[in-house]
Amino acid sequence: MTTTEERNHPVPVDGAFEAALLELINDELSLDPETPVEATTDLVMTGQVDSLGVMEIVDWIEDRLGVDVDPADIVRENFESVDLMVDFARRLTR
Repeated sequence: MTTTEERNHPVPVDGAFEAALLELINDELSLDPETPVEATTDLVMTGQVDSLGVMEIVDWIEDRLGVDVDPADIVRENFESVDLMVDFARRLTR
């Protein structure tokens, strides 16, 4: 979990951000811990992450980047894979 101080100092969306997101998913959210999630893994089709997991990812992104995610943006096109989440996060910080 991100502290309030971290939310006030957002991190850049870079390789470290992607690595931390992959670590979160693989270590805490994956519904199939035996199968590692990679940046291109389709989380929906594989069933690796459920809707509650997606909401935890949204909360994590908000905390890390110091932004609020519009509920209308919580769609498959933005959260299907880590690659798409990173692209979405970059758009949020522009």
